[in-house]
Amino acid sequence: MANGKKIAERKYYLTLYVMAGGKYLNTATIVFGVTLLIADITGSSVFSHIHPALAATNPIAIIIALILCMTHLLYQVKFHKPILLLSVALLAGLISFFDFGFNFFFHDDVSSIARYLLSQIDRGRFDTVGNNMILTFMIYVVAIIFRLFRKYYTFQFLMLTGLAIPFTAGLGHFFDLEQLYFKMSVSTVAICFMVALSGLGLSANKGAIKLFMTPNLVGLVARTQFLLSLSFCIIVGISLPNLTDNMDFFSAYEIFVTLATIFISVLIYISTIILGRSEQKKKLAEKEMQRLLITDPLTGLYNRRGLDHEIQKALNFQSRYGGDISILILDLDHFKSVNDRFGHDTGDLFLQTAAAVFKSEVRKNDVVSRYGGEEFLILLPNTPERHAKTVAEKLRTALESKDFSILCGQAYHQTVSIGGTTISPSQPDIDSSIKQADQMLYQAKSSGRNRSVIYQDTGTGHVSFLKH
Repeated sequence: MANGKKIAERKYYLTLYVMAGGKYLNTATIVFGVTLLIADITGSSVFSHIHPALAATNPIAIIIALILCMTHLLYQVKFHKPILLLSVALLAGLISFFDFGFNFFFHDDVSSIARYLLSQIDRGRFDTVGNNMILTFMIYVVAIIFRLFRKYYTFQFLMLTGLAIPFTAGLGHFFDLEQLYFKMSVSTVAICFMVALSGLGLSANKGAIKLFMTPNLVGLVARTQFLLSLSFCIIVGISLPNLTDNMDFFSAYEIFVTLATIFISVLIYISTIILGRSEQKKKLAEKEMQRLLITDPLTGLYNRRGLDHEIQKALNFQSRYGGDISILILDLDHFKSVNDRFGHDTGDLFLQTAAAVFKSEVRKNDVVSRYGGEEFLILLPNTPERHAKTVAEKLRTALESKDFSILCGQAYHQTVSIGGTTISPSQPDIDSSIKQADQMLYQAKSSGRNRSVIYQDTGTGHVSFLKH
């Protein structure tokens, strides 16, 4: 119970940390976007001094990013219907869509809307909007719409899908592969990343991201696959250009496909191992839980639930193959005085020792159970009355000869009274038989204790007594 509580608390705090991180990242994105926009409008070269690729960020991209960040912010403060900002975002998305359409279908024959707007702002100083950036923000806009309707799984899926585009562009900048980043600058990649990650962080208590952070199997597999996938992209990006300097495009493509196939196979293999081990642990936990349900925690013997199950098995076997079933009920003599003289802890040790003695003196298929308090019930399948008498005396003498001085600090020998009966195939009434055995136990205790009394059906109601 304590471990479960710790795991739940860890999961709760991790979610809070991620959500707080998303909130701060969203604020940082707004500040970063405003700074980029001011730098673009004023023509400042502050970013180009840091790195040339940081320049040439398109104002349209920055404006859309700021709008999306504002929707994140307003949604977080429980303003779930930012219609005005959403409308502006959709308008920006439409501008991007038309720009994408013109670029895709007409190439340079027709000047796109975004290009026209930019040329009016600064006479063509800025690069045209890249199709990869357009697609990214179009996906983000659609994702925001789904979040407004509380479709968190779809929202997060679209955000991650859109994130793949700037991720690819980022790899292109990292490995200097222009065909990967096309017209998306480093600053555009950064702001696209920040918009998506802040949105995902702010929704960390919902949808798939919530599952991703869990300390259980789902979270473990998801995090493992994510880290391995990220490592694969970086390793391939570093290695492939060096391997393919003297190769044509198709040879490089074949190498990439081969590596990707191997990676997917390894990923599936690792996931299978994790799932397999988890399934094994689950089965062991279920088995342990089942064991705890049917065993007595003090003695490790069957409890009432476990005994009922074993009795039913014995009765089923008897109905199919015949044979007698004997039942013995054992009660430790004067056990109350043991607790009074030596304490309940010592009394528990007496019970554990008695249980071990009884367990060691019966067959493997016999069932020893703690029936309640200082009482034990032993089920003897396929055991007729005469053998039950022998077993009862064997149990009684074994316990009587056991030295308990090591437990209580003085010479002490514990005795036991035993009552028993036998269930015949013709009258398999377990409840009546247990009552009968209990009556025999009463006879044994009334006759002076430390003895066994086994019911014997002679047709005249006589009872056989076995005394030491």
